[in-house]
Parts: sequence; structure tokens; C-alpha cells
Amino acid sequence: MKRKQQRDLLVKSVFAHFFQKDLSLTELLDSIEFNFMNERLKNEDHRKYVDPLLEHLSKEESECQKLISDHLKTTWKIERIPWLDLAVLEVAIVEIKYLDDIPFDVTVNEAVDLAKLYSTEKSPSFINGILVSIFEEISRSVE
Repeated sequence: MKRKQQRDLLVKSVFAHFFQKDLSLTELLDSIEFNFMNERLKNEDHRKYVDPLLEHLSKEESECQKLISDHLKTTWKIERIPWLDLAVLEVAIVEIKYLDDIPFDVTVNEAVDLAKLYSTEKSPSFINGILVSIFEEISRSVE
């Protein structure tokens, strides 16, 4: 399975988790993969990309949402953001923070593409702006 499909699967799992908190992200991912994906994840896919992201996404949902909130305009609240946009942002933020081998531009482009595919007309530019702002903050804190 290509990484683009893996991201898509992760975003769908995070989105579903907003509705089904009683299931883990891993359970949701397995269910979505089994029921809706034509191709299954292989063990090597899980080890290299999916598993590390699932682990961080499971632990850091509130931290990701706080980071997003911190980068919103003062007139906006996180409750106004479509849940699908939140799912895309959370996956991208965790990827930026923990997967150094994936260039920032690739992460942003993939997040924007997912927003174009699944969300509102304004979502791609919103997601791009939030991710650039968060990346700049993370880059400053590393220096």
C-alpha cells in the first residue's frame, strides 16, 4: 500500500475515533482497512509508517488540538473546525513532529490533497496555513 493510501486510512481512523471513543485507533484502522480498502497494509508498512503514527496519535490527541488552537486566529475556536480538517491536521502534525525522513513539503501537500478530496472548499488553504505556522514554531524550538 502506498503511503498516500496509508495517510488516507489514518485520517479516516482519526475521524472515526471522534465518533467512537470506545474503540482504539488501531481497532478503527483495522475495521476501515478490512471493510473499505482494496489493498491491505503489510507488516512492513505498519512498522515503518503506520504504527509509529498510531502510537503518537493515540497519546497526543489533546496536545495536537492544543497546538492547533494556539495557531488559530483569535476570533476562531477549535470547535468551529470541521472534524475532518482536525483529523487531517492531527495526522500531519504527528508526521511532522516524529517522522524526520518525510519532508515537510510532502506532508503539507498530502494533507492539502486530503482536504481537497474530503472537506470544504476553504479547508486546503486553512490546513496549509495552520501547518506552516506550526512547522515554524516547531523549527524555532529545535534550534
